[in-house]
Amino acid sequence: MHPDKLRDAARKFASGVTVATAAHSGLIYAMTATAFSTLSMDPPLVLLGVKNSGKLLELARRAQHFGVSVLNDGQHAIGQWAAISGRVPERDLTISETIRARTGAPLLAGSAAWFDCELRSLAEHGDHTVLVGLVVDAWADAPAQPLVYFEGGYHALGKRLAEGGVTDIKNL
Repeated sequence: MHPDKLRDAARKFASGVTVATAAHSGLIYAMTATAFSTLSMDPPLVLLGVKNSGKLLELARRAQHFGVSVLNDGQHAIGQWAAISGRVPERDLTISETIRARTGAPLLAGSAAWFDCELRSLAEHGDHTVLVGLVVDAWADAPAQPLVYFEGGYHALGKRLAEGGVTDIKNL
């Protein structure tokens, strides 16, 4: 299969935008990640997909922790910055204030939600590695609206159609 076919199809899957972070030996790295999901409630686990050659994977392995911040609809500049390849780990994230989590992972202030994770396992698949993290702490900002990635760009969710789901699709 040609990679463009996969890329075109994947662009049709709307997803939340997260920034994954790790810190070790005084250095922090952040990367935009759309391959993130909750995995289990008991025990509380999440999964995160990262490039095998990425700086985040290296720091998360060394630190044995990582953080995931769910961006709100006003944080698209942070998402764009964290998506720039070729950056190197730094002492402070100049793009955003961070909160130091229980594990030591940096989390982005002002996010819609965040997950503080201890690294539990790694599994290499193709050019990416799946990190499974045990969530040791989590937080959510009740009024926040998430940033959404769809068709190669960032979008705001907008107005919720109806409490508890769509009730009248004729008026869409």
